[in-house]
Amino acid sequence: MTRWIALAGLALGAAGCSSPRSAFPCSSSTQCVAGGQQGTCSDGFCAFPDPECPGGMRWEGNAGGGHGGACVPEPPDASGPCGAAGQACCSFEGAACQDHLACSSGTCAPCITDLAFGRRFSCVLHGRAVSCSGANTKGQLGVGIMGAASAVRGQARDPTGPILDAVSISAGREHACAVRAGGTVWCWGANESGQLGNNAAVTVPPAPPTPPQPAAVAVAKATGTPLADILEVGAGYDFTCARDATGGVWCWGNNGKGSLGDGTTTTRSAAAPVLDAPGGAPLTGALALQVGGGVACVRKTGDAMWCWGHNGNGQFGDTTTANHTSPVLLATTRSLALGNWHTCALETDSTISCAGWNGHARLGIGTGAGYSGGNQLTKVKVLAAVGGTPFTGAAAVVAGGVSCALLQDTSVVCWGDDQYGQSGTGQGEVVPTPVRTADGKPLTGVERLVAGFTHVCAFKATGEVLCWGRNSEGDLGDAAFSNHGFPAPIENTCR
Repeated sequence: MTRWIALAGLALGAAGCSSPRSAFPCSSSTQCVAGGQQGTCSDGFCAFPDPECPGGMRWEGNAGGGHGGACVPEPPDASGPCGAAGQACCSFEGAACQDHLACSSGTCAPCITDLAFGRRFSCVLHGRAVSCSGANTKGQLGVGIMGAASAVRGQARDPTGPILDAVSISAGREHACAVRAGGTVWCWGANESGQLGNNAAVTVPPAPPTPPQPAAVAVAKATGTPLADILEVGAGYDFTCARDATGGVWCWGNNGKGSLGDGTTTTRSAAAPVLDAPGGAPLTGALALQVGGGVACVRKTGDAMWCWGHNGNGQFGDTTTANHTSPVLLATTRSLALGNWHTCALETDSTISCAGWNGHARLGIGTGAGYSGGNQLTKVKVLAAVGGTPFTGAAAVVAGGVSCALLQDTSVVCWGDDQYGQSGTGQGEVVPTPVRTADGKPLTGVERLVAGFTHVCAFKATGEVLCWGRNSEGDLGDAAFSNHGFPAPIENTCR
């Protein structure tokens, strides 16, 4: 490297390829300066401006890899020989693939910016396009038709065409929603409880249920005006909430357990504000929104988590099973997990506290395999071993039908039953157990976890996304119909 720096001051000529000297590999464009001219590190060797090349750059004459004196290929475009989906990755710095594609094993493939799980399906954001895979009996894939499950993702659409401007997505049990450019919300799938928010009449059994919508419909207020100015959306079991730019929250759908946070238990199919108290003013100060099976929460200043909804299993940890129709302080935490009938929170000492139903061992307290776990009405610590001390070292916690923690050392542990491979440990465990790859190595280098129902995904620092759990209906979108007992690559993130 010292020799390369010493040579960098030599003039290379206009084409950057006339100096008869040995070339040294580069790792950054900052190393490619010659005669006051700034070059680019491309495919490991320096290239310099040359107007005779179609792409405007030429590798220096002694560049390795067969590049010496050759023109650097043009930036990728839809018609080029590289950089498009399914094509080879281009070789120049920062532009190996088109936008929203990532270079994976030398080929450009779709990359994701967000991911959400329903009960037996998932949706992802490819840039700003939404695509979904898995079960489709109620139109939850949003592709415009209902029918058979698909293990290959199809593009979600509204009545006029594909959704190409989404900025946020979420999935409930059998419905999904997207926030679109301009702050409107569009939802698709099951609608028997008004969870799509399109003001459709909600019928009561034995009348036929409100029909599903296999293409996205716009969420509206009771006045019929579109819900707007929304920053994020969260879909629960059969209800939905959205946070707006002023710090307010709007909800719609099933309200039998108080999940809409308006002080009532009245189900509705149009968006209305969450209230601070029954008959009170609209909630304010929401900095982030989180929605689980029957519970919704907002983060306020100081990491205060204010929540409302279903407490029939004691998931609020307040010693009762009384539902909360208005927001109450559930925890003060940097990481809160809203699972299926349970909640878990990261404590300041890196331990984890959980409450609610311990069925399928989802509380991590050493008991509860299968359906043997009862309700825990107060918060209990996740244990390091059966009968042992509290588990420590957690950095974040997530939950669905299984519970997992991202650790401070970037590894992952999960606890709970494993009938679909959702624990990622190879077997069900009643206390935290390391998640391992199929070759038995611990999963490490993880930056973020996403969990929902019987699925978990890990976003790695390398950009790779690994997922495990139920896939019998193509839930994971990897063109297969088999469950994953260990983390398996799905695709890459856009980095």
